[in-house]
This record gives sequence, C-alpha cells and structure tokens, in this order.
Amino acid sequence: MTSGNQTIAGTKTFSSTISGNVSGNAGTATVLQTARTIAGVSFNGGANIAIPFANLSSKPTTIAGYGITDGVTMNGDQTIGGIKTFTGTIV
Repeated sequence: MTSGNQTIAGTKTFSSTISGNVSGNAGTATVLQTARTIAGVSFNGGANIAIPFANLSSKPTTIAGYGITDGVTMNGDQTIGGIKTFTGTIV
C-alpha cells in the first residue's frame, strides 16, 4: 500500500468500494453547491420546483401559439362544421 500524497492522471476503473474521504461538494452532494435561478425560481437540485406561468418570458399570446389549431374563438366570425352536442345553456 502506498501512503502520502499522489497525483493520478487518466481514467481509472475501480471494481471494489473506495474507502476514505472525498473532499469538496462532490463527496456529499445531494444539492447543487450554488443554486441556479430558473424563470425567477431558485433551484438547487434538492427538490422539484414550480414555475409560475407569469414568470415565463416567452409565452404564447394566441390559441395557435399553444398548438391549438381547431379551437373556437371568442371574437370575430367563425364557421364551425360537424355535429356538436351541448349539455349546458348556450349564452
């Protein structure tokens, strides 16, 4: 067994458990050492985050922007084809 400090270069493959201490964040990391901000929400990797819709900078402004190409619009004239069944009051 070798003792003292050593510098080891290159890729090493270990077939058994490594014993001893690993220094720095990598030895015990369960979270990022420095949190990152994603859409205004701090994220350190320790838990899921919820990003408020209002925080998104590039959100669609039309139904088509969401990929909906056959939706009924609220304004303007529109021709609606096919059989439609309504179960509530139409206002």
